[in-house]
Amino acid sequence: MKIAIVHDWFTEKGGAENVVASILKVYPNAEFFALVDFFDDKQRREILA
Repeated sequence: MKIAIVHDWFTEKGGAENVVASILKVYPNAEFFALVDFFDDKQRREILA
């Protein structure tokens, strides 16, 4: 089964981004998409790691 996680935007780290990080821990093989992404590489790694 393929799973995709879609988030509207990454502009600053807050509660919604923490939820995305938690979901990605439950589904580590899920593909991730964001409509708007202003995070730098370090911020993105914190969410996706």
